[in-house]
Amino acid sequence: MPGKVYALPCYTLSMRMILIKSHNSGCCEIIIAFFLPFVGVFMRTGCSCDLLINICLCILGWVPGVIHA
Repeated sequence: MPGKVYALPCYTLSMRMILIKSHNSGCCEIIIAFFLPFVGVFMRTGCSCDLLINICLCILGWVPGVIHA
């Protein structure tokens, strides 16, 4: 339409780097959570009740720990 200006998304270099880092860290978190579920939970929530729950689930079996992570 004449007279209207449409803005295209324009990311700066720092915004692109943040998007790339968040994508790569997500992949790493998934891999870590698959092999060591309690480490993945610790990376996400820190030392919290979720970590204790995940450790207990890992003691019961690896599969419940992975599902929780």
